Amino acid sequence: MAGYGLNGRTCAAEKTLAVYSRCETSPLNFRLLDPMSKPKSRRSIYIVLAVSSVFHFVGLSILGGVIIWENAQSPAPELEAPPVVEPPTPPQRFALSLNNEMVRPTKSRIAVQDIRMTDLDSLDLSLPQTSNRVGFGGFGGGGLGIVSEMPKLSLESLFGNSQSAGVDLAGAFFDLKQTPARQAKEVDYAGFVRRYTSGSWAMSQLERFYQAERKLYATTLLIPHRMADQAPAAFGVAGEVQPSQWLAHYEGKITPPFNGKFRFWGFADDVLIVRVNGRVVLDGSFHEGEYTDWRSREPDLNRKFNIGNGALAVGDWINVQKGRELKIEILIGERPGGHFSTYLLIQEKGQEYPQGPDGRPVLPIFKMTPLPPGFEQQLLAEMGNEQGLMSLDGPCFARFQ
Repeated sequence: MAGYGLNGRTCAAEKTLAVYSRCETSPLNFRLLDPMSKPKSRRSIYIVLAVSSVFHFVGLSILGGVIIWENAQSPAPELEAPPVVEPPTPPQRFALSLNNEMVRPTKSRIAVQDIRMTDLDSLDLSLPQTSNRVGFGGFGGGGLGIVSEMPKLSLESLFGNSQSAGVDLAGAFFDLKQTPARQAKEVDYAGFVRRYTSGSWAMSQLERFYQAERKLYATTLLIPHRMADQAPAAFGVAGEVQPSQWLAHYEGKITPPFNGKFRFWGFADDVLIVRVNGRVVLDGSFHEGEYTDWRSREPDLNRKFNIGNGALAVGDWINVQKGRELKIEILIGERPGGHFSTYLLIQEKGQEYPQGPDGRPVLPIFKMTPLPPGFEQQLLAEMGNEQGLMSLDGPCFARFQ
């Protein structure tokens, strides 16, 4: 029993501690002996977590810095303002008169130098109104469809009016003896006209010469025999241009009021050349063959019937459709000076015309619109003994909207 005394318990405890110590140092038996004990390796876990946190913090810091640097380097976005929208224009307001009085137009008198005017007050320059169709006599005139009233044309000169009615031929005047700066210039008149008419009729070629500022707008080109100085006077350059070696170029659109064919007859002292849709169809100049290579295809009729101080040339037939536009250019001019005249007539194929004393067909003059009564009266007076050689009736070649 002595062995189980105090000293004996101490010894047994020491043995137990010895065994425990051996078991603790054995990794295989550690958990079996003391399952509630904590391993000493948890410290290393803490170290791994700490290192990982440091790496994540550093990585995120670097990534954030790169993003901030890129944003700082990129240019600021441009903001586009919305388009400015102009406010709509308010409707124009017109002052209205509340009384019952009508404003009556005042009559104005027009000074005319190139035709004899005996009584200006007796001239009626207005045209008749119509809402249906207008007949132009029995010379090929099937009538024109008119939507509104005919334009009112003023009487200024036989070369045209200074204001356009919108249905006329625009005329420009050129002096081949002067440059645009009004310097004297020598030119082969016939040679230039031939080169011009054999080409494209470009206005740039004419603009190499002095041009009158005033333009005239003609509805017909019937200018009975007269002095050549009336042409520069009509275009407002009488004091600047001598009446020789000049040209006037007219152009516009014609709209035949019929189907079929028609042709021009004409004569001029000195130059008359007609071009339709880019093709010369008549050369009625005083000297045949001097200004163009065109020749009439009617040798039996060409230059047979006298007019003015020459004879009528017969042009080429032109196929037309009613209402279809054609471009027309007409060149008139005077080479030596002295006297000037132009006669331009039309003939519709298949149309019967009265005959003159010499057997000629009495053809209507070429015109864009009906002649104002005052103009017609004065034109007849200017024609004198030639009244029976042509007619003022006939078709009109302007299109009315």
